[in-house]
Amino acid sequence: MSLDIYIFNFLHQLAGKNVFLDGFIFWSAEILPYVFALVLWSWIITRTKNYAERKYVILIGVIGIVSAIISRFLLVTLIRLFIERPRPFVELWLTPLFSHEASTSFPSGHAAFFFALVPVMFLLSRKAGWVYLVVAILMGLSRIIAGVHWPSDILAGALIGLAVGWCIMRYALKIHKLLR
Repeated sequence: MSLDIYIFNFLHQLAGKNVFLDGFIFWSAEILPYVFALVLWSWIITRTKNYAERKYVILIGVIGIVSAIISRFLLVTLIRLFIERPRPFVELWLTPLFSHEASTSFPSGHAAFFFALVPVMFLLSRKAGWVYLVVAILMGLSRIIAGVHWPSDILAGALIGLAVGWCIMRYALKIHKLLR
C-alpha cells in the first residue's frame, strides 16, 4: 500500500462518524480559508496608523490575491493538462463528504490558492501568518478527510502556492521600493 493511500485511509476514516465533525470538516474545507483571509486582512488594516501604512497593506493584499490566482488558475490548470489523477472518491469508489465533481485532483487548487496567501500574511504580521498557516493546513487536511483529495495533491498544491506567493511577494516588493 502506498504512503498516499495509507495516509488517506487514516484521515478519511474520520468522515461520516459525527454530524458535527462532518459539518466542521465541510466548513474547514470550503469556507474557513476565505473567512479567515478577510478577517485577518481587515484586522491588519484596522491596526494601521496612517494612510501610507494602509495603502501598503492594501498593496500587499492585492499582491497576495494575484499570487493566489496565478497559483490556482494558471499553474494548477497547466499541470492538470498533463497529469490526470482521479480523485480518491472516484478511484476508491467512496462517497465524498460533500458533493464534488469527479475532475482530476493533482495538484489541489484550493491548497495552491490558500497557501499562496501565507507569505502575504507573514509579511503583514507574524501572528496573522501563523494563524493563517494553521487555517491553510486545516483546510488541506479537511479536503483529505472529506475524500476529495489525496495527501500528495494537498502537498503539491501547498508547495506551489508557497513558492509562487513567496516569489511574487519578493519581486513585487523590490519593484515597489524602486518606484518609491
